[in-house]
Amino acid sequence: MEALIETTTFHADGRSVPNTFDRAFDFHFDNPQGHYTHRILNPGPKGFKIVHVLSSGHSGRFVENDRTTISLTLQGQADVQVGTRAFSARPGQMVALGPSERNSWLRPEVPGEAYESYAVISPPNWPYGMPEDTLYRATDPKRLKLLELLRFSFSYRSNPELLTDRTVSLHEALVEDALIAAIGSVQPTRNLQTYAYRTEKIAKQVEDYIHDNFREALTMTQISEELGYSLRVMQKSFRARKGMSVRSFLSAVRLDAMHAALVAAKPGMTVTRAAVDAGLFHLGRSSAAYRAQYGELPSETFDRHSRASGDLNSGCENDVA
Repeated sequence: MEALIETTTFHADGRSVPNTFDRAFDFHFDNPQGHYTHRILNPGPKGFKIVHVLSSGHSGRFVENDRTTISLTLQGQADVQVGTRAFSARPGQMVALGPSERNSWLRPEVPGEAYESYAVISPPNWPYGMPEDTLYRATDPKRLKLLELLRFSFSYRSNPELLTDRTVSLHEALVEDALIAAIGSVQPTRNLQTYAYRTEKIAKQVEDYIHDNFREALTMTQISEELGYSLRVMQKSFRARKGMSVRSFLSAVRLDAMHAALVAAKPGMTVTRAAVDAGLFHLGRSSAAYRAQYGELPSETFDRHSRASGDLNSGCENDVA
């Protein structure tokens, strides 16, 4: 499978303009030597587009008809206006925009340096997206999880060993969950009066569903929709009964499956394969979580049991990091 990272640079003396959004008008650089580079990850099956932007400074009017955009500023300042609402976003701040026509001015903090940001653009008419003409800014610790994931996205796409249809689906599931957590876009809880009586039933349904499907590219919204509950009711019910989030339980089940595969140490098994087969995609995070749960690195488990079975695998990738 190809990495499919599209890298394009636009210059002030050229005629083309960036095609990140549906339409762009009045695109101008701040100076005659201006340049703009974007790297775009080819969307996975769900259709989330991840963009890394570097600009010497530019402005323009952009139209997005039916997709939500979340932008995280790393360097410089972004001024965004939708209708009569306007915000300035600096490093550490997140801007979320619903489908809209917006004016943007992106510029570096210091002349001669670059403005830098990451952005995620949702699939068209994403059910958890922002309403039309919405402009929202936040300084939220949860956005750091999203930022870490977006940075990681480009590095993993450059690793041929990890680039399969399965890992692309697992990655996109993580992106969708992180995006929902970052913007807090969940459906209101209904029938709260009966909530306390249903928590045990809901938690058991979630537990069974995860045990049956943990190897798949699951998102929290997918689980809630499959079981017929709102996302908030499902999460609150499960935490009330299990003392942990649904995502944490899913990770624990996957780690158990990975551990069992490493202990079995069958011919051809590697640490990376055990992780991916169990549905674990973010390998560095998985290694740390495995160590916290089992008191040793995945490679240590695998090496010990490989030696014990007389099948020391020369293909072991060792630590998932």
